[in-house]
Amino acid sequence: MEKYKLKLRTDHKNRAKPTQIMTGDKVLLKQHKHDKLTTRYDPKPWEVKERKGDSAIIQRGEKRILRSTSQMKMIPEGTISRWIEEDEDGDDPYDGHLSHSQRSGEHENRQRGTSGEGEIQQGERDEGNEEEALATRRPRRTTRRPLRSQDGADDSENDEEGATGDSGHETIRQN
Repeated sequence: MEKYKLKLRTDHKNRAKPTQIMTGDKVLLKQHKHDKLTTRYDPKPWEVKERKGDSAIIQRGEKRILRSTSQMKMIPEGTISRWIEEDEDGDDPYDGHLSHSQRSGEHENRQRGTSGEGEIQQGERDEGNEEEALATRRPRRTTRRPLRSQDGADDSENDEEGATGDSGHETIRQN
């Protein structure tokens, strides 16, 4: 009885509520974030086929998986019809879950500015264009040479004195 009271108190404190996910609902599945551009939930909806306690079997296409309902987010009905209209073509090269190597390949392509289909090949770029593209994308701090190098200290006649540290000043030696 005491354990039940502690559970009720904790649930009340955390504002826990029973899940509303039922069979036939469309849900978004939580995914791992591998970089800052990855969304928290997989943007393509899954359909709940069966509930088993706190878990649910969800399906998209031929793929069926069992996950906890805490990793799912229900999609409101009005939103589903818009997604279905946009995704009627159904030619999905990968069905939701990507392997880590596939994700990292996409991430590298995003960093390079190329697409996954290879519209711009890396070999077609020459280094000059790549440097220009990099310069236009990222700001560069403006720098100036120090004043001591601008007053003629780079002359060839001052090289010997510059090496000793005198830099053209007259020194007086005492014996």
